[in-house]
Amino acid sequence: MCATVVVEDIDPAAPKWDRQRVAIIVGPRLSYLETLRQVRSMLSWLGAPQLGLGATCWCGDFVSIPKTISRVPRQRTAPGRQEVRHAG
Repeated sequence: MCATVVVEDIDPAAPKWDRQRVAIIVGPRLSYLETLRQVRSMLSWLGAPQLGLGATCWCGDFVSIPKTISRVPRQRTAPGRQEVRHAG
């Protein structure tokens, strides 16, 4: 099974390996090149040789890295009803 890349809310400087999902978990605020660098280093650390420019899985296939990672800000809600009052 090929490794996948999952974006979750973790420390962006430290990728994680999830053995159950066979996935590399990266932070949400990384650029494409930073994500590629982290995925290549994690795969290399796990024993998959990295040749060429992309990230290569153990089976020899390229690991797809999302180029546009959706960056949805955390939503904040008011604790209660708030009204807008105009000065005047």
